[in-house]
Amino acid sequence: MELENILKELPTEKIYIAVQFIKFLAKTDDIQTVAWKILEATCEEEELTPEEELMIAEGRAEIEAGLGIDAEEVWKELGI
Repeated sequence: MELENILKELPTEKIYIAVQFIKFLAKTDDIQTVAWKILEATCEEEELTPEEELMIAEGRAEIEAGLGIDAEEVWKELGI
């Protein structure tokens, strides 16, 4: 069976992850959620510097306050 061959080729540390995905697939029909879980699992986490965390917090605050970028300004800069 193809699944058995795939599992045989996986390193031990990845077998657990593969089994968890299979269990999750068996429990849901929501393919978007499955795709998101796979994407999350394949992304490497990176530590943010204090400056990056501050920039993100400031950006979120601007968005929540409605201080986004003016679309017409961007279009002018891009010559659209």
